[in-house]
Amino acid sequence: MDSCNTIPTSMNEEPTAPAPAPKPRFDTVFRRYCRRRRCAAFFAAIVRTAAFAVCLLLLFALLDYSLTFEETARRTGGYIWRALVGLYLLYDLLRACSYPRRKLAEELDAMRHDSRRSILSAWELETNKDADTSSLGQWLREQATQQTASDLKTYLRRSHAVLKRFAFPLLGILLLAGFCTGIYTAWPKESLVVLNRLMRPELDTPPLSPYTFTVKPAVLEVHYGGDLLIQAEVEGPALEGTLELWVRQPGLAMQKLPAFREKDNMWARRLEKVTQACEIAFATDNGKARSHWQPVRINYRPRITAGTVTVTPPAYTRMPAATSALSGQEITVPEGGAVTYTIQSNRSLSSGTAVYRAERPGAVDETVQGKIVRENTCIFTLPVRYSGNLTIDLKDTGGDNLEKPLESKIRTQSDLPPVVNLRKPSEDCFVVIGYPFELEAEASDDYGLVRFDLNRNTEGTRPRPTSILGTPGDRDMKTTLGIDLRKLGAQPGDVFELGVEAQDANPYRLNITTSPTVKVTVISEEEYAEMLRMEASLEDFKARYEELQNELNKTIEALAAAENIEDPAKRAEALEKIKQQHQKTKKLAETIAKDFPIFDSDKQLSALAEQLASELQQNMDDAEKTDPKSGMKQWNESMKQMQARLGASAQNLNQQKEDAEKAANVAAIMELLYEFQALTEEQKEMQNRFLAYVSEMKQGRRVTTEQLEALGEDQQNIHDRLETWSEKIPKVIENLPDEAAKFKDILLTFQAKYSELDIPEIMEAAIDESRNLHHAPEAYDYASQAYEAMKKLIDETMSNDGEGLDPSECLSGACQSAARQMMEALCKQCQGQGNDPMKNGQGNGAGAGYGGNGARPSMPGSRSIVGPPRSKRAGSGSAESSHSAQGGQGNRGNNHSGNDPGKSSPSPSEAGEKEIDFSDSNWEQVPPTYRDAVRKYFKPANQ
Repeated sequence: MDSCNTIPTSMNEEPTAPAPAPKPRFDTVFRRYCRRRRCAAFFAAIVRTAAFAVCLLLLFALLDYSLTFEETARRTGGYIWRALVGLYLLYDLLRACSYPRRKLAEELDAMRHDSRRSILSAWELETNKDADTSSLGQWLREQATQQTASDLKTYLRRSHAVLKRFAFPLLGILLLAGFCTGIYTAWPKESLVVLNRLMRPELDTPPLSPYTFTVKPAVLEVHYGGDLLIQAEVEGPALEGTLELWVRQPGLAMQKLPAFREKDNMWARRLEKVTQACEIAFATDNGKARSHWQPVRINYRPRITAGTVTVTPPAYTRMPAATSALSGQEITVPEGGAVTYTIQSNRSLSSGTAVYRAERPGAVDETVQGKIVRENTCIFTLPVRYSGNLTIDLKDTGGDNLEKPLESKIRTQSDLPPVVNLRKPSEDCFVVIGYPFELEAEASDDYGLVRFDLNRNTEGTRPRPTSILGTPGDRDMKTTLGIDLRKLGAQPGDVFELGVEAQDANPYRLNITTSPTVKVTVISEEEYAEMLRMEASLEDFKARYEELQNELNKTIEALAAAENIEDPAKRAEALEKIKQQHQKTKKLAETIAKDFPIFDSDKQLSALAEQLASELQQNMDDAEKTDPKSGMKQWNESMKQMQARLGASAQNLNQQKEDAEKAANVAAIMELLYEFQALTEEQKEMQNRFLAYVSEMKQGRRVTTEQLEALGEDQQNIHDRLETWSEKIPKVIENLPDEAAKFKDILLTFQAKYSELDIPEIMEAAIDESRNLHHAPEAYDYASQAYEAMKKLIDETMSNDGEGLDPSECLSGACQSAARQMMEALCKQCQGQGNDPMKNGQGNGAGAGYGGNGARPSMPGSRSIVGPPRSKRAGSGSAESSHSAQGGQGNRGNNHSGNDPGKSSPSPSEAGEKEIDFSDSNWEQVPPTYRDAVRKYFKPANQ
């Protein structure tokens, strides 16, 4: 058995104790401490190096913010930063490695507060090679080192001295990490900018600044040799100074170009004729703020840089070619012309192709090869007959085509026929034989005229063209001709047809235009006078005498007022008034003297006016010779002499005026009767309309209250006009001359019978009954009674044993004939149909309308009349006008109203009504069933 397990053989033997643990060796414990201590030093060195690196980085950020390093400087700064950090780390590590053990032993003694310096002593004993080598010396040395090692081990375990060495660097790491985290949290963008600019200088990192740049367009691309507009939108505080556009190219110095402000925060710069790739960036003028560098790419495909379009019209137009810039707008080419495109490119060209697609059915695309005239210029020439679309494509010497072919719209302009217009006369007209009238014609063409003819012929014959062409090729022509029909052999009753015709020079089209034909009816002076009498009123007839007499009286009064004036200044003033009044009266007399006479009495008035104008001129000559400073006797004699010269004419004019008033007052008798007869005819029509309404109602057809009320309104209109007419009778009777006493009695009898018949009251009854649908027959009865009473009255008054009523028989001479002429004209004015009551159906008034007996022309209606001038005096308050060959051509409308012929009725357009012509011929076309409805909707033009 092993000795350790034996049982003691005797009781005196003690048991054997376990072997003690070996004591630690000093060099082992101290060496372990030194290794850990160096590790802590290494760790602290790394932490210090990190702090040093952060400080350098902050310093670089400040310098970069102030100096704005470019890539080369930043790359160099990065190298320097790395070198400094590496050197500092190497230095700190070397210092930690070279820390002596003696210092460590002294450090431990100081930490243990050991005044005996046992650890240093033990280390020295261990390292002392000259120590005592005896057994005792070795034993003592071992005992001392072992005891020190045991104490050191115990101290290190209890004090955690090594861990404390790691605590401070660890705390430094935490502080540094917190500092860096805080900076990044507060300024993340700025932190990344600083790190990227130092650590990664190869990246395009703009300098740290408060501005943000947005470059437009986002992708910078330009055609070779083209211009590129670059814009930058700057966000941030107000920018001080200006912006620059930096351009850099490999191997070349960077260019700094000034940018221009477009808006408050928008800047722009145009790069012109860019042919090489480059990089650009916007930056402030001090360089402390900059955008990212962006590449500018070059598109080497051909591009159209400029172009012109030349339009060559056809040769017959004699128009020059027109060249304009190619702007993408529609090109207009005269039909049959040619268009030439001259295209310039930014690249050298090898070929060009144009394809034209005409806009017409079945058209085949036409291909035209371009002609290279210069290195970068190509020409295309295309004849054009139809509108279409042109597509042009270019190819450069490298074989590249346009990115997008050029498209152009071509529109052909047709050669329109000439435009002709016969301006005067513009419509059918009457022309007085022997009176020259003016013909005015005009023609125009878009390219020029080669023929302009006046076509003239009588009805039923072929036109006889007469050239009135001016200069051939003119675009606009206007011709005025004076025509005397007597020289052409015309006679009253002949009808000429006039028209103009023009042709242009187009060889491909027969462009001939003819104006509408105008009929010119030749009339005699007698017929012309009759037509003018149809427009004349009694007031106009008397006004000519009254106006001339008034002016003549003013002239004589001015001469009388100038007598006995002593003051020369007042004489001069009075003399000037005399001259002005003479001039005014003379002008009026000359106008009346030249007027075309339409009444027999006008000839006497014209002769008197001519003589008076001569006398007035003599007075004006004498007034010029009269000296305001002459003696009173001489002055008064001059005034009396001038008055005496006008005295005979004044008396003659006064006599003619009295005769004219007699004629007009006598004619007023027939005017009243004619108006009453016209109202009678209208009442007859009113009766027939009521009858038609009652017939429709009895036949069970649909009739309305509104239709009956419309009939009542028309009856009211006749009633009102009849009342107005009756108010004229007393005045006409009062104005009759003594010679017309017989006809005064007739009018008084007529007035008495009119009052006895109560015609207005009968009409009022018809109006009242028309307000009730069921009383339509009663309304018809009253309308019929009114008509029968009116017809009876006119028949009894205007018929006398078959003899016509002729009030002019009480007059004589020119006064009698003028009265008859007026009555005849008044008859035709007041009556639309029926016989002339003055002749009982026989004579000049017979027939329908205003027509005569076949020997006289019918009234012109809307046709103008060209004849000698005839002024229309302003006796009734209307403005003065005249009928003349040129300015007096106007409409001569018929008067169906039955109102005062001297007053014009308002037109339907003036009254706000729908305008329609309800002449008898048009009215017969309306079925009887619908006439009331039509009349309700359209107000007749004759009411």
